[in-house]
Amino acid sequence: MEQSQARTAEATFNLAVLYWGAPFPSIQSLDRAVETFMEACRMLFPRAFIGLARLCMTSGSGLAIATPANIIRLLRRGLELGCAEASQMLAKQYLDGRLVEKNDDEAYMYLFIAGKLGDQESRKQALVMEGLYPRGTFLGAQERGERLLMDLQERGVLFS
Repeated sequence: MEQSQARTAEATFNLAVLYWGAPFPSIQSLDRAVETFMEACRMLFPRAFIGLARLCMTSGSGLAIATPANIIRLLRRGLELGCAEASQMLAKQYLDGRLVEKNDDEAYMYLFIAGKLGDQESRKQALVMEGLYPRGTFLGAQERGERLLMDLQERGVLFS
């Protein structure tokens, strides 16, 4: 039964992506894409949270749900459910300071997490940041990242 629910959630997510970026205008619908992403989010499909956040940051930026706080909430929820890409996207937001106040400590924490989950580019960015600041600047962020990862792994979260 669980495998069937996972396939249903993934199919719902794929349908949302199709509504959002369909090559045929007759299929494309931002409203349907949002509704379908939200349905996949209710099914707790991790990539749906990232997809909806991306939609809100791009073609759906004028929608009522596209607030900075909501986008950050979607990205955090995606990370909590096991989407490693969410960590990279959160780091970018804290580095750029567009949706949240620029915060190098938070950016480093999310880069550290993404690096621990296997993203080499994030690992390199974290190392660059370490080189730009006095030694030990990001020890607290690193510890918070390790605690967050341990907490998620203890809850059985599997990252993809």
